[in-house]
Amino acid sequence: MEILQQNLLKLIAEKCASYWEINVFQDHILIHLPDTEKDFKSAYRKVKKEITACVQQHVPVRDHEVSFEVRNGSWNCSFKLGKILPELKTEGPLSEKDEQ
Repeated sequence: MEILQQNLLKLIAEKCASYWEINVFQDHILIHLPDTEKDFKSAYRKVKKEITACVQQHVPVRDHEVSFEVRNGSWNCSFKLGKILPELKTEGPLSEKDEQ
């Protein structure tokens, strides 16, 4: 889990908003927004959408659930991205013989 968190931390810092302060605390990735963000709900939705798209694009397969907490002053909200395991490959379609 630690390796995944560290990789996501770097990814988010590089691909998402560079003005966010990003940390890890226990099993959460913390996103601290600047105090200039006055409409927290709108900022939170934007951050969640941006992080979700970035993680899905660059880390589509994850063997752990990842928790995020977005903070701004006394406001905070959290969300999780579930684990996504690779699809199992099969040899091909079942023949009538295999179905019996």
